[in-house]
Amino acid sequence: MPELLAGLLTEHLGQLHTPQTLRLIRARLLRVPLEEPEHALLMQQATAANLSMEDYARGLIRTVLHGHS
Repeated sequence: MPELLAGLLTEHLGQLHTPQTLRLIRARLLRVPLEEPEHALLMQQATAANLSMEDYARGLIRTVLHGHS
């Protein structure tokens, strides 16, 4: 149900929403140390995608995980 609600909001509002960002399910935190150039690139790409760095990084991780399953 949380995934359905997040998907409907994403479609209706035209902005990415996830169950975690809506705080509908408990998220597990993950810290990834980045070098300054990596951090700057991540920030630049997230800004271009109109996403927070956390949402952009989460999307990258999901893309990699689903691509290798």
